[in-house]
Amino acid sequence: LVHANMDLEEWGSALMLARQHGLDTDQIYKARWTSSPASIEGMSDWLSRISDRPWVVVQCLIACATSYETQRPILVYGLKETDTQAKRIQNSISNEPEWSWWVKLRLALLGASIYFQCRTVS
Repeated sequence: LVHANMDLEEWGSALMLARQHGLDTDQIYKARWTSSPASIEGMSDWLSRISDRPWVVVQCLIACATSYETQRPILVYGLKETDTQAKRIQNSISNEPEWSWWVKLRLALLGASIYFQCRTVS
């Protein structure tokens, strides 16, 4: 029933059902984000509620907003998340591959940010 509501883009009903039955709401928020144009409102309303933080940061990297004014805050949100995650695991030697993944993703976000800044100047 949750998926039926998601298919109909009845996001509120899907969330209500998921919460009533103790189901994970990540899939609903993910579907909502991917079915809508990238926006600042979507970032604060949907991405911020997703517990799968690697997925969120990748979405920040691949999002294609209609303007730089929208794209930039999404990229900055991803940058802040990579910083938070890298700092969280930085001191743990056993998590070096995970730390490295966050740092690489941060570099990709920085590159995307520079690319969009250059495009708006020219």
